[in-house]
Amino acid sequence: MNLQWSDVDFVNKSISVFGKSRRKETIPITDKLVKELAGYHTFCKQYWGIISDYVFVKRDNNQLTENVLMLIFQYLQKR
Repeated sequence: MNLQWSDVDFVNKSISVFGKSRRKETIPITDKLVKELAGYHTFCKQYWGIISDYVFVKRDNNQLTENVLMLIFQYLQKR
């Protein structure tokens, strides 16, 4: 939920996250995920006209909340 576009490195194919010990770690990502994220970034820019700082956003281009994420998982479990 807290992943920001600034954490995604498309050139070096990695994502920076804070691990359990609260230190920043770099995680490599696959070519497929780089392609998917780049496509999603383009979609967001075209749809909203402005890119949110956060990768995962609601329909109003604001960051997902824990509540919304729980509702999504509940919906998917029922399917």
